[in-house]
Amino acid sequence: LLAPKDVKADEIETLNHLVDSITNQSWILPAVYRGYITKILWFKPPWAHQFQDGKYPL
Repeated sequence: LLAPKDVKADEIETLNHLVDSITNQSWILPAVYRGYITKILWFKPPWAHQFQDGKYPL
């Protein structure tokens, strides 16, 4: 979950601009910020510990 370093919050105005400015690993947080995504389901293997299981408000 990353936000692109070179994109400012006010520059993410449209879905097209968002798509043009992101890479494979950095699309989730900007899309949540703009309201395009309202829920994230995170599936992880047992050995991954980046996030604890549970619900997190967006």
